[in-house]
Parts: sequence; structure tokens; C-alpha cells
Amino acid sequence: MSRRGYDDDKSQGIIRDLSSLGARCELAKPDVSIKDDIRRALRQSPKPIGGIIHGALVLRDLHGYDRRAIP
Repeated sequence: MSRRGYDDDKSQGIIRDLSSLGARCELAKPDVSIKDDIRRALRQSPKPIGGIIHGALVLRDLHGYDRRAIP
């Protein structure tokens, strides 16, 4: 699941890596604030989903984070 999709180079690299391990990636773009969107995305999955990796990041939670260091 992704709100942005996976057309960027980094995402495509991850998909290639997962594919080389035998995984199949399907894109779902639900609004995670709407439970019915999540339920629909899970029901539409061609196979049962065994787990979810939540990859959000809040930069203010990083110790030593300096906003000026990010271009």
C-alpha cells in the first residue's frame, strides 16, 4: 500500500529485489484514514497478506536531527 505509488527509481529497485526472492508486488492506494478503503484493499489482494511493514518516519523523533542538513 502506498499513497504515492512505486514509479520512482528507489521503489522499483525494491520491487526488483523482492521479485528476485520470489515475491509479487501489487500496488494498492487506499486512504489509511478510511477503514473501508483498507478493508477493500485487503479483500482485493490476490493472496492472503501475511504482514505489513509500516515505513512512515517522523523526522522530529530523530535525536540530533538538523533540518538544515537536508537539501
